[in-house]
Amino acid sequence: MPHTAVRCFYNWVGCVIGGSTHPTTSKARRALSPFFGKETSTLLGHGGKVKTDAQHAALINGIASHVHDYDDTHLATIIHPTG
Repeated sequence: MPHTAVRCFYNWVGCVIGGSTHPTTSKARRALSPFFGKETSTLLGHGGKVKTDAQHAALINGIASHVHDYDDTHLATIIHPTG
C-alpha cells in the first residue's frame, strides 16, 4: 500500500507541474488573485517562487493537476488514481 500511495503522489505532482502553465490554470490564478491571503503555500511548477494562502494553493494546484488528464476519454483507464 505505501508503494502505491507514493506512486500516486508522484503522478499527481507530475500532473500539477505539467498543468501549472496551462492557460486555464493561469486564468484561474489571475481571477482569484484579488482574494489571496497570506503567502504560506506554494503553487507547484513555478520553482517555489509563487505562493498564496493554503486554500487557493490547493484549488489552483488541483486545477493544474486536471487540465491534462484525459481519463474520462479512454475507457480502459476511466479512473485517475489521484483524482
